[in-house]
Amino acid sequence: MGMKIKGDQELLAKLAALQRLRPEAQKKALYAGAKVMADALTQAVGELPIDSSKLIGIKVAGYHKLNVISPKDRAELQECVGVAVFRDNGDVTDTLVGFNGYLKRKEKNYPNGVPAALIVRSIESGSSVRAEHPFIKKTMRGANKAAIAAMDAAAGEELGKAK
Repeated sequence: MGMKIKGDQELLAKLAALQRLRPEAQKKALYAGAKVMADALTQAVGELPIDSSKLIGIKVAGYHKLNVISPKDRAELQECVGVAVFRDNGDVTDTLVGFNGYLKRKEKNYPNGVPAALIVRSIESGSSVRAEHPFIKKTMRGANKAAIAAMDAAAGEELGKAK
């Protein structure tokens, strides 16, 4: 993003316009970056190994552990990926990208549905019944440059409106 400025008065006018546009530019840039991250996370969930049989697994430390999820759970996890409401503390606006909601599958301890974040944590870190399959950190690292580029483009477009 480059701006050509001639003279002090034009510089002051551009700075005043940038100051007015700053909060809107921040939000648009943040949304663009969060969308890239959410899309990458949704795609990563779609690439998780699936199988309809609950018996598919691997032997870890003498125990048989699941290393797949059901196609239905995977589809529901993709629907649970989202961007949180933006938080603005004056100087900084931020948000979170993650999993929100519940799967339709009900269990004894979760009569209203299993929390999506619980399933994702067990996939990411492993559990007593599930083998570890880390995918979130790898996905976030892989999408980082694309998110920064999207944020830069959105901010540049918004700040280019400064008159």
